[in-house]
Amino acid sequence: MAVYPNPTAGQRIQVVATNLATTGGTVQLFDALGRLVLTQAAAAGTAEALIEPAHALASGLYFVTWQTADGVKLTTKVVVQ
Repeated sequence: MAVYPNPTAGQRIQVVATNLATTGGTVQLFDALGRLVLTQAAAAGTAEALIEPAHALASGLYFVTWQTADGVKLTTKVVVQ
């Protein structure tokens, strides 16, 4: 799984999970302390998601987790400047 751009300005994050089956699922964004910042559905039939927070994210380290409908979970880091 990869996120673009990384680092980011915190307004838009593209998530690409090319090694997952396209069963949809959930994309979650956590801050460095493990607090859930954002949750959104990942559409079935795609291995990409676009995270667009309602407000700009504070600078720091975040973790993006993609969990498929069949339980597979991937996590990667993203830095917000």
